[in-house]
Amino acid sequence: MPDTVTTPPKMLTGVQAASFNNLELNAGVFLLGFDASNIADATALRTAVQTALQTPANYFGATKGGGTFVATPETRNIELDGMRWPIKGSTVIDSWDIRLTATLAEVGHTNFNKSIMASVAATSGKITTIQIKNTLEATDYLSSVTWVGDLLDGRVCLIQLDNALNVDGLTLTFADKGEGSFPVSFRCHADSLTGDYAPAVIKIFGLPTT
Repeated sequence: MPDTVTTPPKMLTGVQAASFNNLELNAGVFLLGFDASNIADATALRTAVQTALQTPANYFGATKGGGTFVATPETRNIELDGMRWPIKGSTVIDSWDIRLTATLAEVGHTNFNKSIMASVAATSGKITTIQIKNTLEATDYLSSVTWVGDLLDGRVCLIQLDNALNVDGLTLTFADKGEGSFPVSFRCHADSLTGDYAPAVIKIFGLPTT
């Protein structure tokens, strides 16, 4: 009697036909004060980003090693007598720590002034002087810091933080036979105590319809 051939079971995997369409590509770009409120699709967003890049004050320049987006909740579990484990509904969110981080590779007074949490820059002749302040003013907050990156299928992802400050300070690293760079960690801040949402937004822009 011939041996019975057993067909091995299909391998279980999360990779599907559409998986590659959802892959994020490359390091993207970091922008300052970018307004995406009236942008309808990925093509229009790309055009708006290219326009913004024509003005140095609108972006941070090149990055090194990519960047990260982190949204960390501070949660608290309400404990009552008789509870032996967390129960659905007993966990509350006390706050969010939301940040966009990157390592900037372009060294200049614009980057320095925007990356130091509280500073003032003044130019006289060919010299720009940056002074670090002891007080934080409303004008020190960046209206928004935005990251924009490509998805493989042509869509575009946008992450924007409002009222941003680089809360980790400025550390410029330089080395022999290397390039200077400094990390930044921008955290968003709300305008007031009211509101049901954090001062940050994530948007996926689809392709225009034909």
